[in-house]
Amino acid sequence: MAMFGALVVGASLTVAGCTIAPTQVARPSEAAPKPSPTNAAADTGDAQWVRANSLYAEAVCPTNAAREELYEALDTNDIAQLAPVAASASSAFDAAADVFLENSWPAEIEVDIHFLGETSAQLAESWGAVAASADMTAANAVGFPDAQTPYEAAQRIRKTLDEHGQESAGC
Repeated sequence: MAMFGALVVGASLTVAGCTIAPTQVARPSEAAPKPSPTNAAADTGDAQWVRANSLYAEAVCPTNAAREELYEALDTNDIAQLAPVAASASSAFDAAADVFLENSWPAEIEVDIHFLGETSAQLAESWGAVAASADMTAANAVGFPDAQTPYEAAQRIRKTLDEHGQESAGC
C-alpha cells in the first residue's frame, strides 16, 4: 500500500518514495509526485480489500460467537436454556445477512458473499423458529440450510482475502 507523507532521514528528505538530496531544489509539483494510474489502482484495490475484510469480520465474528453459544445450549437439551440463545443467534445471523447483502464487494468474492448473505438470512429465520418453539420436539423439527456449501463459500472468500494480503479476523 502506498504511503504519502515525508520522512526526514539524515540530510535527505524522502517524499512519496522519492529521495531529495540537500543540493536538489524541489519545486512543489515535484516534491510529492502524483501516483501513476497503476499505483492509484493498486491503492484503490488495497482499500477495497481492506474494506471487504473488515466487513467480512463484522458479519462473521458475531455469528461464530453465537455458534459456540448454540453448541453449549444444544448440549443441555433444554428449551428454556436454548430459546434465548437461539433468539440471540437469530439476531446475529440477521445482522450478518444485512452486512453481506447491503454492501458492495470485490467481484472475485461477490457471488460467494451474496450466497452467505442468503444463507445467513435463512439461519436467522431457522434460529428464530427454534427460539419460538414450545419444546425440544418442536425445536428439533425446525429445518436448517445445508452447512457444507456455505462452509465452502467461506473458505473461498478467506482464501481470496488472504491472496489480497488480508489476514483472517481470528474470531
